Amino acid sequence: MIKITYSIFARKDLAPDIVRSRWMDEHGDMVRRFSEKLRLARYVQTLRTPHRLEGVMAASRNQPAQYPFGMAELYWRSREDLEWSFTDADARECYRQLLEDEKRFAERTEWMPWIGAEHVVIDGEVTHE
Repeated sequence: MIKITYSIFARKDLAPDIVRSRWMDEHGDMVRRFSEKLRLARYVQTLRTPHRLEGVMAASRNQPAQYPFGMAELYWRSREDLEWSFTDADARECYRQLLEDEKRFAERTEWMPWIGAEHVVIDGEVTHE
């Protein structure tokens, strides 16, 4: 599998519940509707759930505590499917609509998608005593 990962930074002029609804419900439904045209194999939204340990982890890395609202991951079965989705006219129109919709909940200047392949080290099979 190959994937694109996005860090989602909420628009500062919107309440968190509006951002969550627009991103996770409405935008998620758009991705679902377009999934066949985009040849998506999987789409995952991860909503940040604030915890006091975030500050501890940031401080241990000498980093400022700047957190995204969440993360989105789009998966394709192959690099060829991903590349096809950026050349097919129908798929490109889907991307255009998704990009336009993102403006309803996300700050456009604060994220950059990136492409990667997962290397799974632990997959839920480890038991802790």
